Amino acid sequence: MWSVGKGSSDCWMFGLGEGFMRIETTGDTVISGHTYAKIQEVYSNYSCGIYQAWGAVRNDIPERKVYFVPWGSTEEQVLYDHSLVPGETFDLFGNGPLLLDSIDSVEVSTEYHRRFNFSDQPIGTLFQVIEGIGATIGVTSGQDTVDDDTWLICMEQDGVQFYEFIPDACAIYTGVAHTNAQDEEFSLFPNPTNGRLVLQLDDQPVFSRLTLDDALGNAIISLSAGLFPLSLDVSGLPSGIYLIEFYGTGSVHFNGRFIRE
Repeated sequence: MWSVGKGSSDCWMFGLGEGFMRIETTGDTVISGHTYAKIQEVYSNYSCGIYQAWGAVRNDIPERKVYFVPWGSTEEQVLYDHSLVPGETFDLFGNGPLLLDSIDSVEVSTEYHRRFNFSDQPIGTLFQVIEGIGATIGVTSGQDTVDDDTWLICMEQDGVQFYEFIPDACAIYTGVAHTNAQDEEFSLFPNPTNGRLVLQLDDQPVFSRLTLDDALGNAIISLSAGLFPLSLDVSGLPSGIYLIEFYGTGSVHFNGRFIRE
């Protein structure tokens, strides 16, 4: 199971929140004599669309490569190539050619895996692929441009967590409720934060209006409608205390505050 998020400045211009999607391998299929694991969407909040490449993947251990077949096609593409050495280039998620700067290792779930560090030289964007795990930026699309950013939020396999972008990220998409000391229904975390702020409201999938104000009451963000869970990028805000107010279905009304470190 992968949870993926996507943010874009265009989304905020049109009053849309960030998009979130859960992707899982949902059984096997045979294509041209090879067995693949199918990758399909199993959840989406349908906000700020994620341009995910659906299809199927297979591992070729002797070649040390991962192959991908897009939905509706029988033509294989090389998704990951773990036989590369530093100094070589590779097209990754439609971005490239990317330079493989270095190979190091990272501990994931008590085991060490090789990590391939790619960079887009003109822009300086970093792309990382962890052997045996996947990429830290999306699953099979990972489009990363000036205006769009797709990132991997969390990854689990057979209930074991391998990667988590922020605390409790996986729980958001597995149905585990979150509470805080002030309100048993409304969750706002991590708090304090210096990056993304996640809002969760139990038993309330939608809101009709949401505003984020600074301590003086000046509106910073205003959304006319949206779905929970909602992630807000507050990394560009100055340090301080901010207020959030939103209306759920019916007459449900909540207020909260958080600290931008």
